[in-house]
Formats: sequence, structure tokens, C-alpha cells
Amino acid sequence: MKHALFAFVMLLSSSCFAAPTFKADEFATAFNEAARKLKIDTRFALQQCAKDDRDTCTYQASEHVAALIVKRASGLTGVVIWDGDSKSMADWLLSISVAMEIFSPSVDKDQRGVALRTIMSGFKGKDKKGEAMLDGEKYALQVVQGMGLWFSIDPAE
Repeated sequence: MKHALFAFVMLLSSSCFAAPTFKADEFATAFNEAARKLKIDTRFALQQCAKDDRDTCTYQASEHVAALIVKRASGLTGVVIWDGDSKSMADWLLSISVAMEIFSPSVDKDQRGVALRTIMSGFKGKDKKGEAMLDGEKYALQVVQGMGLWFSIDPAE
């Protein structure tokens, strides 16, 4: 199963993440540090940042695993990690685990595992969307038609 990402539109809320404190262009540093602590080999590298009314930075972990971070003046407002093909699924799942670690650092790994299971279980349903709330963040997994699997992190409303 191959997926391609050509265009991307993300709706942003006006609220921001309570944690973490890094900026949109510092995601790779935060992610890579957490991955090292978790003994996970996946690493993200900054590709580019667009400076306009909001900062939007894109990151690449492998040929088919990428992330987009969106920031407004008051803090981070959205994170999306998407996959490219079935060969990159392990990197993608590990990326989700690390992202949950850096956005919900006060939650232990077992609780993050339960949240991930909830997300995956909901995803199997008719709507093809799974969600879980954890430590003030909303984690969601969905299929974006023609673009593949998208894992997103947004502030809880």
C-alpha cells in the first residue's frame, strides 16, 4: 500500500500546547533527544520552515515518514506525522511513540500504551478515525484519502 503526500491543509485551534516548551523549528532536537532516551533509532531532521503569520516547519525521518509542526505566537498549535508506505510503518509507529513521550511527558509509558491502543481500536471502526485524550492533548489517527495515515496531536479543547 503506497501513499503520497502532495498537499496538506490543517485546521488550527487558537489554544496551544501546555507542554512542551520547544518552538516549531526545535522539534527535531526535542524528538531526537527523546528517541535516544527511549533507545529508538528513528531521527527527524528539519527540512524547511515558512515564516508568515504562523511558523510552519516540515521534518523528515525517512523517505516516507515526515512531520509538520505549526506554531502561532502563543505556542505550538498542531503536529501531524504521516506515513509513506508499508515499509516505513515501523518508523512511523516508533515516531508516534516518541511524539507521545515529548507531548505528554508526565504520563507513564503504560498509560501512553493504553492511549495508543484506544487510538488504534477506534481506527478499525467504520469512521476510520481513532482518538484519545492524554495529559491535555488530543491524539488522533485517521486516513486522509489519497494521502495515507495521519497521526495528529492537538491541544485538548
